[in-house]
Amino acid sequence: MMLLLRPDLVGDGWRDLPAARYSMAHRLIPNYPVRNGGQGYVGHPALADPEFAKATLTVLMEEAMDLVRGLLDGTLRPSRGRSPFFAMPFFRTNFWPIAAGIGAAAVAFLLSMRKAQGDKT
Repeated sequence: MMLLLRPDLVGDGWRDLPAARYSMAHRLIPNYPVRNGGQGYVGHPALADPEFAKATLTVLMEEAMDLVRGLLDGTLRPSRGRSPFFAMPFFRTNFWPIAAGIGAAAVAFLLSMRKAQGDKT
């Protein structure tokens, strides 16, 4: 993609670079391509081809636009475009702030109930 989108950022010796493969455990570390002397890339740069990148970009855009068209004309349900993790509330972006708010309200309610019971005795 870099050869297609920003060839000015690609160095002259990219065809001579060796393949850079990383295990799944290494991929969990932030900035893993530059750790331990890495050169900052992942994959096989010697196999890069701007024509392949253009074909890939075309296919990805067509698939994305099919999804958008289906959502806009009503032939696809919105859940079709969501991640399967969206069904689990604790993976949603706004879950933890809402959970904290509900927890704070529950604690305040329980404290007010306890105080009210203390007044009666």
